[in-house]
Amino acid sequence: LTVDFDWVNFKRDMTSITSNRFFDAQDQPIDSLYQGNKSLSLQNANNYSLNLDMEHPIKEWKLNYGGRYSWTKNDSDNQFFNTSSGKPIYEEHRSNSFYYDENIFALYASIEKDITEKWSAKVGLRYENTNAKGYSPQENQRDKYNYEGLFPTAYVMYKVNDNHSISMNVGRRIERPFMGQLNPFRTIYSPYSFSEGNPNLKPSYSYNYELEYAFKDLAITTLYYRNSTDNIMQIVIVNPDENTQSWVPHNYADVESFGLSENLNFKLFKWWKVNGAIDLYYTKSKGIIPAYDYKIDGFNGEFRWTNNLELNKSKTLLFNHTTNYTTKGIDGLSKSRSIWNTSLGLRA
Repeated sequence: LTVDFDWVNFKRDMTSITSNRFFDAQDQPIDSLYQGNKSLSLQNANNYSLNLDMEHPIKEWKLNYGGRYSWTKNDSDNQFFNTSSGKPIYEEHRSNSFYYDENIFALYASIEKDITEKWSAKVGLRYENTNAKGYSPQENQRDKYNYEGLFPTAYVMYKVNDNHSISMNVGRRIERPFMGQLNPFRTIYSPYSFSEGNPNLKPSYSYNYELEYAFKDLAITTLYYRNSTDNIMQIVIVNPDENTQSWVPHNYADVESFGLSENLNFKLFKWWKVNGAIDLYYTKSKGIIPAYDYKIDGFNGEFRWTNNLELNKSKTLLFNHTTNYTTKGIDGLSKSRSIWNTSLGLRA
């Protein structure tokens, strides 16, 4: 029996200063529209969690069961000052407080068995219940959230021999909206743009199916299918009648992906380790809100190459190089250009 209790306290005190300048059709500044803003943001969050995990062998079976309870209390306060005149003037209607409490209770059980010398399997089930509430004093709005679900997992492996194995995994997952996405207060950036939260957000659920082949620890090949519903994203909505654009999180799309990935680990020399990863997949997305009522699909590719070198025999001088490249492709309901980056590191 393992018991864990964790407490995390997070505090943030941040000042941000912004300014907006506006220009006419001849690119001349319109001084009367100049805006200067200053925000003082205070946030205090406490997270408590209690975990009980039991490992319970029964003859040839391995049984695990347990539970988890977590409680999060998050208070935030944002004071807004207008500095357009040169001195800060407090504006109550553009200041914002938000209080958010979240309680998550979960129970789980799994059972694992080596069926034969070559076959092994594991199945599990997790029950989860979430209760949360948010309060915005400025909007005089209180919102409550309650959702529960069952999350099964299953795993089967066939060991061909000491070097080769084949396995299959199935699982269901949840992605909850976080506090900032649920805050209904509207933050105004300019007369033409603003952002606000969406207290009507629902959690997003996904199913993952994987078929994996492994050769020792050197190469892992995975064929997968993923299907997620009610994906959450902060999207831009343009209103041509009011000449405004807004940034609001929505459950905006259902997404499914088919893919093939390869992960390689090997040593060129005793002091030189190399890791390579390739992920090629086809994505199909469907918008589920009026502003994004369309479908989009296409192929994506992600490549990573990493080198780790030990530059001396005592292994106290280490060098690292990583290059990532992502092809142009589909990200949700958007098209993205190709991206690459390289990093170099030296540690003594």
